[in-house]
Amino acid sequence: MKICAACAVVALSATTFAQSPKPAPKAERQPRKEEAAAAVPATPPLVTDAAGVLSTRAVWPIGVPLYVRVNTFALADGKPHTITMRSDIAQAPAMELFAYPVRVVCILSGPDQTWDDLNTFAGTPLAATDAVRFTYTLADPQGNDPAAGPKPAQPLTLPVQIKGSITDLLTPTPLPDLEKAIPKQLNAALYLGGEFSKKPARLWIGTYTNCEGDSGTKYPGICNILVKHPDVTFAVKIDVIHDGVIVATTSAWWRGESKYKTVTPFEGMLALTPVVEAFRSLDRTDGKWRLHLTPAPEVALRDFESTRYWKGEATAPVRADE
Repeated sequence: MKICAACAVVALSATTFAQSPKPAPKAERQPRKEEAAAAVPATPPLVTDAAGVLSTRAVWPIGVPLYVRVNTFALADGKPHTITMRSDIAQAPAMELFAYPVRVVCILSGPDQTWDDLNTFAGTPLAATDAVRFTYTLADPQGNDPAAGPKPAQPLTLPVQIKGSITDLLTPTPLPDLEKAIPKQLNAALYLGGEFSKKPARLWIGTYTNCEGDSGTKYPGICNILVKHPDVTFAVKIDVIHDGVIVATTSAWWRGESKYKTVTPFEGMLALTPVVEAFRSLDRTDGKWRLHLTPAPEVALRDFESTRYWKGEATAPVRADE
């Protein structure tokens, strides 16, 4: 019916113009290609080592923790391997990873959908350079695979330029609709687990709930806001507050995807070990729990597609559940 009604309107308009000719309205100026391109920030380029094991942004700022993505399948074969990798950045930690056998085609997410951005901390570079080098060792809990080919030669050279600051790479972007929605719509809860559970207390941020904008639920979620701003990373420092006192702090990032009406990463639970004792000594049902959210541009860098991050501040209630 809607299509037919639209056709009827078009036909009527055509008849009217035929009976009473009028000058055609002046066409609106269309933006030039370069203007249209400038309106949508380009996805920052990525760089990889020659073997395709590591990747990251082409440019990373000095003094900010460097994160890299590790393609463990480049080191995999028919046997599982535990990988210990380290960059040549001073005081860099060991990166502990696991290479699954190549026959594994589906890997389940972490326990209870623990938030994970799939990138690994490689150290904090304190000086400019045009490359970061990595060495690795493989442990073979099930023995070597006799049919495996040679592994990538070491060191792995990742041609990332370390220079400048965060402001050279990311643009702070206010989102008034998001800031307005967070206090009322953020789907947040603290989970302790059972009396004898070994799980730490966890913070649930349901960023991927309510992508369609249903306002009829108690905690509708903010996905419907995030999908309206797919070029802005919601990167936040999150303080868990009880009665005005910070009892735990964590951080995470999410970005809306307008095409599929969802967010990435598709996880929303963060482990918060310091909250365990607070839960045991404080009343978890007294209604005095809050979340304070502030921008975290250094976390937004870990979204390798990001050129903008949310600039704002918000406080939201948080439930306390088993």
